[in-house]
Amino acid sequence: GVSWGSMAGAGVLAGIGFTMSIFIATLAFDSADALATVKLAVLGSSLLAGTLGTILLRVASKPAW
Repeated sequence: GVSWGSMAGAGVLAGIGFTMSIFIATLAFDSADALATVKLAVLGSSLLAGTLGTILLRVASKPAW
């Protein structure tokens, strides 16, 4: 079966959706400074989601003995 930890890890990994976010940001912002800030924030949050999701999945997959 699938544990709650595995479900949480998969859910956090689903937060890595930076391609569409950057595309929408290029449509939404005209300023180069604002666009650079948005791109940095999107990439940073994707890195955080990937790291946290990996940690959660590693912890959830360890045997409890």
